[in-house]
Amino acid sequence: MKIKIKVITQEIDFCKTYSDVASGKLLATIGGHGYLELSINQGNAAEYVDLKTGDKLLVQIVGLSV
Repeated sequence: MKIKIKVITQEIDFCKTYSDVASGKLLATIGGHGYLELSINQGNAAEYVDLKTGDKLLVQIVGLSV
């Protein structure tokens, strides 16, 4: 199953692990505490999307394929 998530104006892949995407690519995953996390494989997603802990973010699921 593949899920696409729209964050701000960019569609990103929902992945089980960081290695599911290329180095430097933005992804969404479920972290160790069970929350949705925005991440960059071998990078800093907070700097990339200019968000801080506690900022509100609208997450929209835009695609689901099996």
